[in-house]
Amino acid sequence: MVASVTNIINASIVRKLVKNNLTLSANFGWLSGQAYLTCIIRKYSQNIISSLKVALQPRIFFQQFPKYLIPKYGIIRISNKNPCLMNMFMRKKVILFLSSAVIIHFLFIFAKSQPLKPVNSPFSDVSSIANASDNLSAIAANAAIKSNLVTNRQLSVYDELAVYDELAVYDELDLSKSGLSRYAFDYAVKGYDYLLSVGKLKNDQIISIVDFSQASSKKRLYIIDLRNKKVLFNTYVSHGRNSGKEMANEFSNEPESNKSSLGFYVTGDTYMGKHGFSMRLFGEEKGINDNANSRAIVMHSAPYVSEGAIKMQGFVGRSLGCPALPENLYKPIIETIKNGSCLFLYSPDKYYASHSDILKKVA
Repeated sequence: MVASVTNIINASIVRKLVKNNLTLSANFGWLSGQAYLTCIIRKYSQNIISSLKVALQPRIFFQQFPKYLIPKYGIIRISNKNPCLMNMFMRKKVILFLSSAVIIHFLFIFAKSQPLKPVNSPFSDVSSIANASDNLSAIAANAAIKSNLVTNRQLSVYDELAVYDELAVYDELDLSKSGLSRYAFDYAVKGYDYLLSVGKLKNDQIISIVDFSQASSKKRLYIIDLRNKKVLFNTYVSHGRNSGKEMANEFSNEPESNKSSLGFYVTGDTYMGKHGFSMRLFGEEKGINDNANSRAIVMHSAPYVSEGAIKMQGFVGRSLGCPALPENLYKPIIETIKNGSCLFLYSPDKYYASHSDILKKVA
């Protein structure tokens, strides 16, 4: 290693000499071949910095040593007529000393050029997370915000575990056997957690999912108790008459479209209407289902949502856009999910996936 450093230093000095057209004194005769530049350091210099300046700058070196060498540097006089060869042992010591000095010099330069990075406290405010990438707590909090499971509050470890526990319900209840789409369930749970975080849900134990990726002849409404991990109801539900026959393929938020609207809803209060005991629904997605209340999209019972209708025509009857329920189950279902629970109407619809603000936040 010492030899390599020495070769680099010698080559650098020679290049500087040639480039600057330096003329050596005849007393030295280094490049002319008349004599060798020989020197012996008798003792270590009392001023290392001064020695480095002399050693690292050939022009100054040769200006300060014309014919007689300054005694304080401990170098003997060199004669052109009587050149002496440097003792090999002492030569190695000189090279080692100069090489070490050069290396230490560059280490100091490098250290000064690298500013220290401040370490943020793990108790820093979330607003400073963007500037705390070296702090593990900040990284964890930033990852939580990017996951968009919560927007207006910090996601605690308990909340994060709760979300994953809710997602595990799908496997624990073996919901795939009953036909529920995994995508429908995962989006529903994440959207439920978002609505809960912004204070939209009062009945936070229940989640309801309508899976429009299934035909209406299938039991595609799922009422799930997340806390106790139970399927409370699994039954038929209708879609709008203009959304399709057996399958719901088209959706709208426009009045009098007679189509179903996808997305997240919060259940409202109950009332007695033309369909009897009914429950209001409030769409939570602007431009997608926020006209639900003005369109009178509610949950009610209907005689055409039955197994008899399926046997007759192969699918249940269709509504004007409401998720209508079987007459034998609508009351207990409405009583279970009313007043502030999460209802999610799912379909693998490209327009909805690209325009839903909630899906973007939880994706």
